[in-house]
Amino acid sequence: MNGFKVLRAQIINDLDNIRKLLSEADDLVKREESNINIRAGGSVLHDFYTGV
Repeated sequence: MNGFKVLRAQIINDLDNIRKLLSEADDLVKREESNINIRAGGSVLHDFYTGV
């Protein structure tokens, strides 16, 4: 596989992961505010930031 195909596959994978994180964030927003949910949201935000 040439370098561009590998890069394209990695980008597609990263975009899929970011979409999953956005879905998780939407689920967290719908929940009642608690320390656990806030910490979970921080984890999702960190993963999103790292993925971008």
